Amino acid sequence: MVKRLDPALCAKCKGTRRLCGRPVCPILKRIENLVKVKNVVSKRELFAATPPSVLVGEQGYPYIWLGPNVTPLTGDSAVEYDNPELWWGVKNINDIIALRSSMVFSRFRLKVSKARSASDKLLDLTREAALSVKPVDAEYLFAKPPRPQLKFDGILSPIGPRARLVKMNIVDNPVVPRKVDNIVEDYDVLARDAIRELYQHGVSFYHIVRIFSLGMLGVKIQRRLVPTRWAITAVDSTLGDLLLKKVKEYKAINQIELYFTEYIGNRYVLILAPGAWSFEMIEIWLPRSVWVKDVKPYFTVNYELYDGRWRRPGVDGGYHA
Repeated sequence: MVKRLDPALCAKCKGTRRLCGRPVCPILKRIENLVKVKNVVSKRELFAATPPSVLVGEQGYPYIWLGPNVTPLTGDSAVEYDNPELWWGVKNINDIIALRSSMVFSRFRLKVSKARSASDKLLDLTREAALSVKPVDAEYLFAKPPRPQLKFDGILSPIGPRARLVKMNIVDNPVVPRKVDNIVEDYDVLARDAIRELYQHGVSFYHIVRIFSLGMLGVKIQRRLVPTRWAITAVDSTLGDLLLKKVKEYKAINQIELYFTEYIGNRYVLILAPGAWSFEMIEIWLPRSVWVKDVKPYFTVNYELYDGRWRRPGVDGGYHA
């Protein structure tokens, strides 16, 4: 499991010695971005757009915090604040931290089973915005002005200022694909089948994760709010199983093929070899990098055979992805 940044290491470094192995101190960068946001968002009222973006937390499960992430902007320009598909190959790590840290997490608390009812106004409005494929402008009223909070770990994306949401009023017309609307209103289809059908009709992975995490897919009596991190793994796994069935039907290649790409400090090497389908993932952390303080690299290995057997159970979301 990925380790969190060591506070003692940060205190010793103070952002000057790069002891964590990162080229830029994430804490100093985060402070810089939070100061910028505080100058824009310093009151209880906010009129702005969500990309759309939502976050469903897991702390306190089954009573969890959730809500829309809100940018400092209005209109279509808000779309880049939470759109990994547009970021790839274009945004650097500092750009991504700045965008994610600039959104206000407007949150409220619910029990996960609340997804089966339609009696919570904030949940209904959050869902309405999340269904859209374009940014949605809305008016937000918070209990107190958004509170900047530094939080970094190896799992969650950077989270910007947060504020408890009291009232929300959508002033835009969400753009919802007809297929998405039909699947959400179908209370008899299994969540697994709903995910696959949406994907096969061109709905993006991130859009599916949004609506799944807000409990809008599946048989009605089984619907519930799903923490974002869990939802990502569930959708990855479901779509992976779907695509794997197709891959196993392909003819075997007759030569070894090598593919390579890299992005924000990560290098990816893909090797295809002739034979029956199987999959092996080798992850290498370089020495003296973020999570490895030793002088030797750290290796993790896992594989899956044709019949679905794994080298070890309980693999993380990265493997499913």
